[in-house]
Amino acid sequence: MEDRPSAELDELLQGALSLGVALSPPQGRRLLSLWDAVEAAGKRVNLTALRDRREALEKHLLDSIALLAWRPCGEEGLRVVDVGSGGGFPGLALKAVCPGWRVTLLEATGKKVRALEEVAGRLGWEVETVWGRAEDEGRGKLREAFALATARALASPWVALEWVLPLVAVGGEAWFWWGPGTDPDDIRQDLVEVAGILGARLLGVRPYRLPFSGAERRLWGFKKDWATPDEYPRRVGVAQRKPLGRLGGGRA
Repeated sequence: MEDRPSAELDELLQGALSLGVALSPPQGRRLLSLWDAVEAAGKRVNLTALRDRREALEKHLLDSIALLAWRPCGEEGLRVVDVGSGGGFPGLALKAVCPGWRVTLLEATGKKVRALEEVAGRLGWEVETVWGRAEDEGRGKLREAFALATARALASPWVALEWVLPLVAVGGEAWFWWGPGTDPDDIRQDLVEVAGILGARLLGVRPYRLPFSGAERRLWGFKKDWATPDEYPRRVGVAQRKPLGRLGGGRA
């Protein structure tokens, strides 16, 4: 059993490398420490449905850092918001690898916010947590405040675009973890049109497979070229009832 941590770290590093992300051993150990802290906090608050450790390392940690193959850590002090952070993924996983990023975790469920604060405190990481809804924060103090936004398992793509893009500063980027159901050309064109309404253009769609299970994923990147019109995001609940676009609420 003594070599298990080393073997687990090696598997994590190799898994990351297969995604195009070269991690140092200290970065890998920070990721493993993150999962330990999430597991500990999860004894009081349900932060994830995954109980198998290897599956969690793949589907939470490695899936989260897949972004870094196309959007490396880069500059210190980058202001990042993780929208609908839930158990802290991808926001805390990205913080583990890019400790110089200024990460804000935006979460609508109070008990999850408190659990995220517990996780960050246990690790000694400086992160900001915000208890609120993206629709409210996108019309308030967080509007166009971030250079980078992330959203994973947040909502349908049409809804996620309306919730997230108003938080991104002009010149910034937003990245979304969506599934292969977004592949058809009509869906892609519809999402490009919705993003355009909100001030952004498509940077690209990056397909990849998770290293252990081979599960398919897509990362969609958008660049914010101009300010989001004042009427977006609409008030709470409207985006789900009346999504923007012709195909709103489609597959992801």
